[in-house]
Amino acid sequence: MRLQGRNLEPNMRGDDVKLLQDALRQLDFNISDTQRFFGAETLAAVRKFQREQGIEPADGIVNNKTAERITKMLAVREGPQPNVVSGRILNAEGKGVPDRLVRLFFVKLDEEQQLGSDTTDDHGAYAIKYVLEEDSVNLQVRVFDSTRPKTSEVYQPHTYS
Repeated sequence: MRLQGRNLEPNMRGDDVKLLQDALRQLDFNISDTQRFFGAETLAAVRKFQREQGIEPADGIVNNKTAERITKMLAVREGPQPNVVSGRILNAEGKGVPDRLVRLFFVKLDEEQQLGSDTTDDHGAYAIKYVLEEDSVNLQVRVFDSTRPKTSEVYQPHTYS
């Protein structure tokens, strides 16, 4: 949640107050105040949030510190955001190679885990979304002939760290 040029406090009105109320509801706070109005229930929810998060003073005023903590808690609740590995597979003449199966693997010592796959488009482009909670990762992109994905690796794997 980003403040829109002002701290939020009781008796204020506006779209930014509605954003605050929506964020607090997503964090399971019950607010029945009129939307876009910072009333008694919004104040109680903000104070409770501040106390739970150890934000001092727990005065119910939403400043940058409180807004940033709300954003952080929403991100934790939503879970990790996906990463994307993308690229193009080109032949020796520099033209895109279509219909190739591209797989992304996480490699760790003697084990590996497939994180996702995609098939190249007419221009040889692919994009694979994945979520991995490791800080340091060793990824391999492998390209296969899509008609024989288990046996026919057509390009050398590339390792990214």
